[in-house]
Amino acid sequence: MTINAANLRTSYLRAVIAAGGVAFGVALVTAPVVYAQPESEIKSECADSDGRYTTTVDSAGHRTSTCCYENIFGITHCDVFKDGAISDGDSFNQGPAGPTKAPVGVPQVPPPARQG
Repeated sequence: MTINAANLRTSYLRAVIAAGGVAFGVALVTAPVVYAQPESEIKSECADSDGRYTTTVDSAGHRTSTCCYENIFGITHCDVFKDGAISDGDSFNQGPAGPTKAPVGVPQVPPPARQG
């Protein structure tokens, strides 16, 4: 192989791409999987939203915490945390006990008058 400017540029580009790939791989492997909140923070934020906080610990030592609060639509929503990390797949809305109220700041529009 002859060494010329084109070959040097190609070799340099390959080296830069390889180094970037290695750095990305290391960052991906060493990065924390999820952000876990301290239990005191979950409890405090739940209280701030006038929510109902519960927590249980299973036999393996894993904690499941739940904060249920009324959202702006008047529906009770429950956030579920597993070992301090939000578990979106387990969070849920409880069915409304009655008619839902409109979100704060949304004007109420009366139904159209019946004709006939």
